[in-house]
Amino acid sequence: DSEIDVLRKNRIAQMKARAQLRSAWLAKGHGVYAALSGEGALLSELPKHERAVVLFGSRGAPSHLTEALHLHLRQLSVVHVETYFAHLDAEEAPLISSMVELAELPTLLLCEGGRVTGQLAGVDRTFTTEGVAYELGQRGLVH
Repeated sequence: DSEIDVLRKNRIAQMKARAQLRSAWLAKGHGVYAALSGEGALLSELPKHERAVVLFGSRGAPSHLTEALHLHLRQLSVVHVETYFAHLDAEEAPLISSMVELAELPTLLLCEGGRVTGQLAGVDRTFTTEGVAYELGQRGLVH
């Protein structure tokens, strides 16, 4: 085999592996912005995903901010299928609210390995979808 053939075979193998990963992520529910019905749903979903971002908000939070975050995460969920994106109302999750020290609502719960490892609070209306993606990328949650 020539050097070009070896490179071509390696690239094809990489592409096949990436396609298998993408299929596995989609089978787990990635690629959509999911609505979680309560903390039980959150606690059962998180262990299934290597990386997850959950919008944890409140009906009492400023709706323009929450709606902007919903829009950003909905767009990111389609592009970054390597990460599971969901949202949960804080009123439906009192246990989670007591377990995680929240800086403010709404906040993005950053999850790795099935547990909450951090949060991204202070996201405001000035953030663009790209800005949210950048912040998540800095924390290793999107590639």
